[in-house]
Amino acid sequence: MPTNHTHEPDGPHRPRAPREVWSTATRKALDLSDTVRDHPYAAIAIAGGAGLLVGATLGSRLVRMLVGSVGMYTASELLRRYALRALDGMVEVELDADEPASE
Repeated sequence: MPTNHTHEPDGPHRPRAPREVWSTATRKALDLSDTVRDHPYAAIAIAGGAGLLVGATLGSRLVRMLVGSVGMYTASELLRRYALRALDGMVEVELDADEPASE
């Protein structure tokens, strides 16, 4: 009885590696024109659902406030970390308060 596993490196029944399967599936899914032509009702449903979610998010003051708050907190944390990293990289010259600065 033949099996899918042969010892030939490029045999006709060589099983495909998971990476090959994912790359093929991703490439096919990202080709939107063919996907829409092949599955028009699913494409309309996905676009409608995405529009509904975006509309509900932007239409609600509470959700808009929460998204804005999270965005501002994230931006402030990223800027704070960037500023701390930049300050750590700077060379600092220490001056004593008792000694006058030489010019």
